[in-house]
Amino acid sequence: RFLIIGAGKMAQSAARALVYQGAESITLASRDYDKTSEVVGKLNEWANALKTNEMSIRTFHTGDYAHLPMFLAKADGVIATTKSTEVIVTEDVIKKMNDIFSIKGVFDESFVKATKFLALI
Repeated sequence: RFLIIGAGKMAQSAARALVYQGAESITLASRDYDKTSEVVGKLNEWANALKTNEMSIRTFHTGDYAHLPMFLAKADGVIATTKSTEVIVTEDVIKKMNDIFSIKGVFDESFVKATKFLALI
């Protein structure tokens, strides 16, 4: 399960590369939900054209940017492809993501410290 933050050309290239590497569930999230939905539709058409009997179903999903912490919590890998000069995954987003993990009891305080450090980079 991968999350790509962004919906531009780099996001689309990254999504296609992930499919070629075997990824089966890829969520794209950006600030423009309508554009993201359009891109996801095109990527699903592209992926369906690639399918053969040996390939499993690969799908792309549209993520609502307002729910970024939830998508981060569910992702095994994250690629950020925005042109933003601002930090996308802020400390607040990481705290909310950690709250989701705390409900599941997955991560401990050392994870929180590490993610706080990453948010500052």
